[in-house]
Formats: sequence, structure tokens, C-alpha cells
Amino acid sequence: MNGWITPWVGLDAALNVVAQFALSAGIGLLATYAMLFGRPVSSGRRILTAITCGVAALSAILWTAGAQGTPSSTGAAGIAGLWFGTFDGYSWLLARPALLAAVMVVPCTLPLVCALLAVRDARGSERARVAWATGSLAVLFLFGIATIQSCVTSDLVVYYWILNLSWFIAPLGLIYALLSRRLLDVGFVLNRVAVFTAVSLFVVGSFTLAEWALGGWLHSANRVTNVAVSAALALALGLSIHPIHLRVDRLIDNVFFRKRHEDERALHRFAREATYMTDSEMILRRAAAALEEHADCTSIDFLLHDDANTYGGIDENDAALVTLRESHEIVDLHGFGSALRGEFAYPMLARGRLVGVLVLGPKRSGEARAPDESRAIAQLAHGVAVALDLLGVERDGPANALLDAVRTLEQSNRTLAEGMSAIAAEVRALSDAIAERTPRDRTTI
Repeated sequence: MNGWITPWVGLDAALNVVAQFALSAGIGLLATYAMLFGRPVSSGRRILTAITCGVAALSAILWTAGAQGTPSSTGAAGIAGLWFGTFDGYSWLLARPALLAAVMVVPCTLPLVCALLAVRDARGSERARVAWATGSLAVLFLFGIATIQSCVTSDLVVYYWILNLSWFIAPLGLIYALLSRRLLDVGFVLNRVAVFTAVSLFVVGSFTLAEWALGGWLHSANRVTNVAVSAALALALGLSIHPIHLRVDRLIDNVFFRKRHEDERALHRFAREATYMTDSEMILRRAAAALEEHADCTSIDFLLHDDANTYGGIDENDAALVTLRESHEIVDLHGFGSALRGEFAYPMLARGRLVGVLVLGPKRSGEARAPDESRAIAQLAHGVAVALDLLGVERDGPANALLDAVRTLEQSNRTLAEGMSAIAAEVRALSDAIAERTPRDRTTI
């Protein structure tokens, strides 16, 4: 909105301030977005992001530059100074070319550095995702850097070539990244659009059709009847929107996400079937095959607890493992300095204990996992853990100890029963011996 001209000077100034704040917000948002990738984020990247956000905030207030090649203040303070005639920030900076170049270049350069560091630290498909997302937006920031030519030459043709190219290339890059690199779930977006379009068409069409059908009768009815019937019709359609929305949502969801729902059902089914298997190696092998087929994983690792208090050779005090034991929740490994290698770690719980960890790599397609899909995987991990625990995967575990205790009790009962039988036999023998030696009473007449 630089160069915005209206009959109201105050509105021009306000819109230019808003434009500068929007640009500064974009600088801070790009730097913050880059923090989501390449985790764990180093201290250097955190400090650079904080500096970038601080510079963006200051530029929104103080920054002045040549807007479209003409002297103009674009910062709030600069516009206020010109408004009240107290300070001409642009003229002051124009007398200091080095400082003017710095305030034009630095705010646009810092977020690009944050994005480059995120690309450097990211891994696998995540690197391609952040590169396309930030690379498309980088064109606009490179345009901001290139406007420094206005300090060197007054040739507006060069300026507008830079401006037009950036406005043309950046949207094309974002569209390609969204559709080809799957930065967003386009199917989900189309799903929501189709649902709301279908519901709106049905409701509006039903109301129009009912109005048309009742038009002749309502035309001849009095005003009170007309209003009452129209209100009742509108109320009926309004109350029916929710059930209509649910049915349309379910129908369209099955059209767009049929394969995803079939995969989720397959994972839930295996979670139930695992508890009926009697071979632990077969359980793990078939679980890995199910995940590879229905979860589209690049890597699958089952890390089971062993006698050395490790999970697949990883110490149980690992940061991610401690969190898994404490929370019993799925852990995003990008936020941990963990030895677990993958994207997400799913707890394998049996009777409240972490008997193992399922570690999955990113999807081959590069898409993020949907919440329903993640819950299905978590259910599979739990089913496998219960099955392995029942089969006694952990030696000397509580199940085996309980079984040993029951067997010991049974043996003790048998020993006690045999001892009681022997004591009873001795008592009977003693009783018979006493009876034989005792003289019998004789009755005298």
C-alpha cells in the first residue's frame, strides 16, 4: 500500500503504517515458521530468530525508505514526524547512505538466513518441504533487498521489473509447493469446500423449492399466515442443518479419504488380532508388514525392553523414553535430543508399563499424519505390546512371577494335603491301639 493516494491524507498515512506493520509481521512470521523445522533447534538459531523478530518490530515503528523510488516515510514514527513537522526521517537517512542501505537490507535478509539454517538442519522429506515453503516466500524478501537499487539509481524501470517479477514468481512457487510438494492436505481442503457447498446448495435449494411449491397458496393467504408459514419453513430448515451436515460430511469424507479410512480399519483390526497370536516373532513381523502397507512408513523399528534396562540398546533414561514412560502419549521426536531415530515414537503399553517403543519414520509421500491415522497406529502399538506381554517377552516379568507363585502355592497345598493325610492315619492308628489296651467294663448282677 505504499504510494496509496486518496482524498484523505490521514487515511493515506494510516494505510502506509498498516502496510509497514504487515511487512514487518511477515518478517517475524517467516523466521518463526523456520523454527518448526530442523529440530532440535540450536541456541544460535533461537537467538537469530529473536533478533529477527526484534528488528521487525523496530522497523515497523522506525524504518523509513524510498517507497517506489520516491522519498517517503513508511515507519509509524517517520510518518508521525512528517505529520507534525518535527522530523524528516528519510532526509536524515538519505544523508547517510550506508545506514539507509542497512535499514533496507537487514530486515529482509535476517528471515532468509533463518530459513537457510532451517533447510540445513532439516532431514529427509522435511528438508524439501521447508525449502519449497520458504523458497517461494524468499522471492518477496529478495525483492525487498533488491530495492536498494533505488539508492543508487533513479531508473524506475529496473524497480518495476523487480517488483513485477517477484509478484509473479512467488505465487507460482507457492501454488506448486502446495499442490506438488503437499505442504497442505489439499484433499482435506477440497473435502471441506465440497461439504459446505453441498450443504448450502441443499438448504437453499430446499427453501427455494418449498417457497415455489407453496407460492400459489401463500399468495392467496393473508399476511399473518404467510409470515407464519415462512417462519416455520425457515425454522425447520435451520434445525435440519446439523443432521444434514453430518450425513453430507460422512458421504463426502468416504469419497475423499476412502483409502485412509480403509488403512485405519486395517490397523485397528490387526491390533485386535495380535492378542490371539502365539509367536512373538510373527507378531512383530506381521505388525511391521501392516505398518508398511497401511501407514506408508519409510522406517519401522520395534524397540523392546530387555534385561539390561535398555530399549533396543538405547538407555532407558533417554529423554524421549522418559517422556514416554511418564506421559504414555505419542512423542514427536523432532523436539527431543533423543537417540531414537524417526519422526514419531509410539508407546507400547501393557498393564501401565512401557514394554517397548514403536518408532516410525516420515511417510514416503511426505504428507503429515492425520490424527485418526496416528490414533490407529497407537492402537496397533498397544495391541502388540499386550500380545507380547502375554507371551512373556520380558523374562522374570510380573506375569511369570505370578505364575511361579501359583505353582508354588499348588505344590504347598499338595504337600500340606499329603502331610494332613499322614497325620490323620497316625491318629487313627493311635486311637485303635488305645482302644485295644483299655479294659472293658463288666456289669455285675
